[in-house]
Amino acid sequence: MSQKKYTGAKIVIIGGTGVGKTAFAAPPETVEKNFKWGDGFVFMYSITDKESFQEACKLKDILLKVRGQGVPAVLVANKCDLITARNVTEDNGLSLAEQLDCPKYEISVADGMSGVSEVMDEIIIQTKREFVKSLSMLNVEQTEKPRSKLFKVLKKRIGRSHSDTV
Repeated sequence: MSQKKYTGAKIVIIGGTGVGKTAFAAPPETVEKNFKWGDGFVFMYSITDKESFQEACKLKDILLKVRGQGVPAVLVANKCDLITARNVTEDNGLSLAEQLDCPKYEISVADGMSGVSEVMDEIIIQTKREFVKSLSMLNVEQTEKPRSKLFKVLKKRIGRSHSDTV
């Protein structure tokens, strides 16, 4: 049996304007297109911007519509260094994370890359887990896969030709 190697994942970072996506990574192209090709998703919002949180909620709805449940995802509440300007409660974030069935991180990209690294480590772990799961499902399908019609026809013909010679 050949071994498949995990060679990488396509991670999509999405969120409303001004939440810190650009500081986190390159901005995405179009939302629905990215939902189709992405292996994992980082949902971002700013704790200082209620609209960015509402945008993350809308993006969650689109993801669930396009891909369904069980997709590797992480919720990131950015700008946690601006506590006095907070407009999105921790409970709001936890509720969204529960709906996405994903972990939630409160980070500040402005404070350094340690939060970013932690988030990326988590999403990579999830995508690797999903990759391994899909491989094991593929192996199960291959062992349980019924034979093709051509195989059945050839088997019949071979069986007939053997009975003709006996």
